Amino acid sequence: MTGARLSLIVSAAALLALLPASASAQRGSDPVLSLGVQSAGKFDAKLSAGLRESLAKSGELLVQDVKVTPAERLCTNAECMTQLGGREGAKLVVSTQLRPSGAGSQYLTTVVFDVARRVPHDEHGVCDRCSPELLNRAISELAERSLRNYRERVAVLAAPAPTAAAPVAAPGTAEPPMPASAATAASPGQAVAATPAPAGEPATNSEDFWARMPKNRKIAAGILGGALLLTLIPTVALHATDGQETGLSCRSAPCILHNQPLYIGGYALSGALAVGLTLTILWPTGKGSSSTTASAVEVK
Repeated sequence: MTGARLSLIVSAAALLALLPASASAQRGSDPVLSLGVQSAGKFDAKLSAGLRESLAKSGELLVQDVKVTPAERLCTNAECMTQLGGREGAKLVVSTQLRPSGAGSQYLTTVVFDVARRVPHDEHGVCDRCSPELLNRAISELAERSLRNYRERVAVLAAPAPTAAAPVAAPGTAEPPMPASAATAASPGQAVAATPAPAGEPATNSEDFWARMPKNRKIAAGILGGALLLTLIPTVALHATDGQETGLSCRSAPCILHNQPLYIGGYALSGALAVGLTLTILWPTGKGSSSTTASAVEVK
């Protein structure tokens, strides 16, 4: 395999690794302190117990919170969340606040605070015509979604940048080819014979690689690459604005964007386009096998 093809494989793999749809962050790996639910500025013990039970069932690693007092559970700033999280041995602190939003509706805000990074992440939701059962479910779903989205974004930021490909051994050898300078130093006074490239092996120059690529392959690669960019950029924008307030008119106030179905579909389409682009560039054209067959015929 040539160096140009290796570079293209590394770039495509890095692009696929950055898609949040394939993020490696798993729930339950970070100790979580749940401060519970605040309703109208007061700690709601019943809703808080329901939230803790739901997080535990979803696989979150919850720390013991028996030492946290009701007054401390009203914490809403970075300073006290840092102190509480450090004291209880938690990496993430979760808190949910409720505000009335019209008749029978509640406006929800969930904050996920990273104790080590001192970074807050908040998401919002609305529970319309909210019965106690619907409210419990809305609180749990918003908290789980907030934790999942924060971990996905951290995984994207922590993804390693693509590195240069290591030297590749020539076909039929066990070690990478030795540079000419090293070969000269190893055998002073002797002429170093240049090793001819094996028949049918393409040159390592990337310009030669692109020059040998059929024109229809180049056109297809350009179309797929452009489509990938046009799909991925708005998808990331939809993901970033999901759950935020908007100035659009709607029946409930405030009006919240619900972009999750759109950006999930966008990530799936981006992944398919990335795979198609990789196969279009790297799939063998069949020229090498044709030349080998021709050489074999001439020898006979």
